[in-house]
Amino acid sequence: MANTFSTSQIIDEVNVIYVPSQAVEEKKAFDTEVCSLAEQGKIGHYEACPEYDDQSFIPSRIVVKASGEQSIQKIIEIMRMNDEEIRL
Repeated sequence: MANTFSTSQIIDEVNVIYVPSQAVEEKKAFDTEVCSLAEQGKIGHYEACPEYDDQSFIPSRIVVKASGEQSIQKIIEIMRMNDEEIRL
């Protein structure tokens, strides 16, 4: 039997990160592709890892990977305003 992937299986409120809408849209597009491949039995493992450059609670990038018979990866860069721009 092929492995299946469901976004409902990975929803975990403990693992919420806050990012701009551009990053959300990029991740949704990646997840749509992953779901399609998973339905075909080509993906069995999914990983999304935020990376931080400083002490911010907003990551500088998110690396998402899916693997199995086929593997795909996307690095989603997070555009943030610097502290000076925020104070203006």
